[in-house]
Amino acid sequence: MFCSANGLTFQGAPVTFTASVFAPGTVFVPAGQIEFLDAWNLLATLPLDGNGQATLCLRLGAGPHDIVACYIGTADFAASSSQPVPLYVM
Repeated sequence: MFCSANGLTFQGAPVTFTASVFAPGTVFVPAGQIEFLDAWNLLATLPLDGNGQATLCLRLGAGPHDIVACYIGTADFAASSSQPVPLYVM
């Protein structure tokens, strides 16, 4: 599980977060859903695309944010979470 974004942005500017889910040692691409959270507050639940990625674009209020992407998991792939991605909105 990997979640990326820029670390600094300005209030009102769109911010894009991309979560990628992969299964090392296999050629299969995970399916399912990603939950994007800000300090454990749910921002969105999105489906993974055919490449195992989900992208969220939104505007956040001023101040610090810690974004986490959580893969819900399926019968074939275990759930997992990214490390928090810190973002400061000026």
